[in-house]
Amino acid sequence: MQDVPPEIMAPMPTDGASQHDHLHLRLAQERGMTALFADTFYWIALADFSDSAHRRALALTAQRTDTPIVTTDEVLAEYLTFFATAPEQMRRKAVINARRIL
Repeated sequence: MQDVPPEIMAPMPTDGASQHDHLHLRLAQERGMTALFADTFYWIALADFSDSAHRRALALTAQRTDTPIVTTDEVLAEYLTFFATAPEQMRRKAVINARRIL
């Protein structure tokens, strides 16, 4: 926390969360940062043409082209696990997609 200028430090929270939790949100808000969190549902829908949410995932991706997409290693592990029993071509596509995301 030493790298954070005191003028942008958030006051101590009263909701039971740590100051650290609030600090990241405040810094992101002040810097105008926006990001889209992609969960497993999103990645699967985007990759699988037969998924009922495929079109919605494509539309969201097209609408938010200027928004960075963030995810977690755990989400990617779930994504790969989902396709582990799929046909070989789909498994290969999933691995290629996961590498691109990383």
